[in-house]
Amino acid sequence: MANYRRIMAAAFLAVMTLSNGHVVQAQTATKSNFQQAMDAYAAKNFVLARQKFNQACAAENNAGACVNLGIMYENGEGGAKDDVAARAVSQKSCDLNQAQGCFNTGIFYERGKGGPKDEAAARGVFKKSCDMNYSQSCNNLASLYLDGRGGTKDAVLARGLYKRSCDFNDAFGCSNLGKLHYTGEGGVKDLVAARSLTKKACDLGKGDTCKDYGYLLQAGEGGAIDLVGARSYYEKGCNLNSSSSCRNLAVLQEDAQGGAKDLPAARRTYKKSCDLGELVGCHGYAVMVTMGNGGPKNQQEALGYFQKGCAANVGLSCHSMGVVYQNGEGVAVSRAEANIYFRKGCDLGYAASCKAIGAK
Repeated sequence: MANYRRIMAAAFLAVMTLSNGHVVQAQTATKSNFQQAMDAYAAKNFVLARQKFNQACAAENNAGACVNLGIMYENGEGGAKDDVAARAVSQKSCDLNQAQGCFNTGIFYERGKGGPKDEAAARGVFKKSCDMNYSQSCNNLASLYLDGRGGTKDAVLARGLYKRSCDFNDAFGCSNLGKLHYTGEGGVKDLVAARSLTKKACDLGKGDTCKDYGYLLQAGEGGAIDLVGARSYYEKGCNLNSSSSCRNLAVLQEDAQGGAKDLPAARRTYKKSCDLGELVGCHGYAVMVTMGNGGPKNQQEALGYFQKGCAANVGLSCHSMGVVYQNGEGVAVSRAEANIYFRKGCDLGYAASCKAIGAK
């Protein structure tokens, strides 16, 4: 399984709740600045929304307004983009004990956005937010501890924080905790737990983790081999636009694993994988187009996809380009061009390319 940790950036408005917990009632005679801002934002009057959030944040210390104002500054909604101002008002919301505000502030500190990078400060505000049960902050704080960024490395503490995040149904926390159980970092290695946690992360909507869970089912790690289940979860991940899930699904569709052989579906799935950025998927699609599997042959289209893979240093695609020029498949025969591609494939560690040019 890939060692994959991802920091999530906030991209949504805070809920319509004041810092003291009272919900603003729409039927009140005089709406608050906060409520007017929310109404304006919903109506896409971003200039007015920004003005009203600013009034509620600056004059009334409304923590939710400060959060939303920070997001509008960061996104350039209702006025110029201003990361410095976004960082400042996010910090104010955190000082007012708004959990999402602390999370947003941590992102600014961690990335050095709107001011100096300060991973120690990021730890502090992520911890404050995590202590308020904001699951994404627990996940991000765990990653800082796991990597030793902003302070000492502590894989044991990181595992505990990922667990806390996962217990709040945060997909990233579950995925990351599953990886620690898979590797044994920060505690015992437990493939059964890794399999369970990876499934939970997938079911919570993390597409790349559907690929990881599918792999565990396919390989029989942490439980019995289940090719039908693997194919199903690769499909789920692919539907969530996980490029690697699409690639793995295409392989099973092509090879009749976990279900019927379906070459047209495999061809479509390889192409989707490629379109999502999975370069090995580009190679798979090119091979099917070259062979006419699952659809018509199109040597020129295949050539473009082989070139795309080779340009991104996929050795197998470079080798295929060499074969194309060697055999004159849709291009003029050119041993010189073939050798250029075989040499690159060899340099990238593809043994058949090395053999083609007589290299050891």
